Amino acid sequence: MLNFLILKFQNIVVTTVVGSYKRWWFEPTSSANAVRASFMQSMTRSFGSICYGSLFVRPVSILKHVLSPFRPQKQPSSLLCLQEFLFCCQEFLVSSVDKLYSYFNPWTMVYVGMYGYSFLKAGKKSALVFEARSWSTIVNDDLYFYVLLIVTIVISGSTGIFGVVVEHYTTIGDEAIGISSYHKPGVTSFLIGAIMGLLLSSIMMAVVMAALDALFVCWASGPVDFQKNHAELNTRLRKAWKEAWPDSMV
Repeated sequence: MLNFLILKFQNIVVTTVVGSYKRWWFEPTSSANAVRASFMQSMTRSFGSICYGSLFVRPVSILKHVLSPFRPQKQPSSLLCLQEFLFCCQEFLVSSVDKLYSYFNPWTMVYVGMYGYSFLKAGKKSALVFEARSWSTIVNDDLYFYVLLIVTIVISGSTGIFGVVVEHYTTIGDEAIGISSYHKPGVTSFLIGAIMGLLLSSIMMAVVMAALDALFVCWASGPVDFQKNHAELNTRLRKAWKEAWPDSMV
């Protein structure tokens, strides 16, 4: 239940950020109240889709990563009966998860926040736009996700250590902070600090990741609008994009 509430709050942050980003990208003159408008949309029209995403997106993403090593490779035509059966089972299982992932993927929340689509429609739209651009390999590159995950872990560990330092050098009294009954104040202080750091850093990293995801979607669907509304930034982005992915310029 707690995990669901945390994910729902993160998804509200994501949809608010991407909605604001979309307004800044396509309608810079009306972006003054973009955050408030995006937040109101997240809490009203898109709230049901956010709840669905909080329930299903993370489990399906984990399942896809777990089954990735079991993806069947091309096999010789002459297989034994048992090998053929196992190969078919692998192919069916992986293809089923891929089908689920086409609807329940992290990009779904981006489309929900940007365009107010229903959850299933947003998942399908996100898959189609990247297939049309031949960007499936690019958007499935999880490098920045792992970088932000490492940053989150470092922040969580640092706040935990800070909690131990505060507990060791303060004279407030164990009874005042309620940790003396555990007989391990150092461990308790570390856990309290680490959990607080994890929650806060997860929210901050959700903002960064939402902005990156929104950039991909807006760049795929409206490069001309960006060139018209933000010419200088468009030049810098094209230069950086060409260095990273020279074969996939828009």
